[in-house]
Amino acid sequence: MGRHRNQIEQIERRISEVNHDIDLLLSDLALHLLTLETPIIVEGNLLPYQNLKQAKELLDEYERKIVLMQKLKEGVMDANGRIRRLKGLIKEKEEALNEVYGRVGVIAWEEASSGNLAEEIKETFPLIEERHTYLNDLRRDQRANREKQESSHPLLRVPFQVNALLYQWRLNKLARSNREFFTTSGMELANSNLIASLASD
Repeated sequence: MGRHRNQIEQIERRISEVNHDIDLLLSDLALHLLTLETPIIVEGNLLPYQNLKQAKELLDEYERKIVLMQKLKEGVMDANGRIRRLKGLIKEKEEALNEVYGRVGVIAWEEASSGNLAEEIKETFPLIEERHTYLNDLRRDQRANREKQESSHPLLRVPFQVNALLYQWRLNKLARSNREFFTTSGMELANSNLIASLASD
């Protein structure tokens, strides 16, 4: 009994496979009929043919839309790639320009340090002179504090040691902001057409 059951199941599977193959062949035949200029239509089968033709036209339209969407997607991806490359180039140029601005700012600072900064730059950007004065005052106060610390009694040196730490912290803070200050100063000088007023080449 079990053997017969297995044979029946095998036959059913084979029938299912054959039916599937027939469906595929009929589909291929139907698609082939659609390509004929004057398809052979058996009487009474016009409606299924028209339905099939409409379905094929819809399928073709969807395929065209898919191809178009794929092309649009590729175009967007290409555009995104170009945008990324342009952003990278812009960043490189900005970094190079900031480097130049920083050099201009350093030149202005050195001229302020040596007392050769042009009057029109001093008037337009008093911050350069103010920062220079602030730095000199800090160094002067630091030296004075050190001298007092060295000349005072060891038991009375604690306040001077605290002041020494405070002066050093302020100097370090100023040094950390130098890069940004020089870049900003150079940019402002360039935007105000005052680079030519610098004595240095």
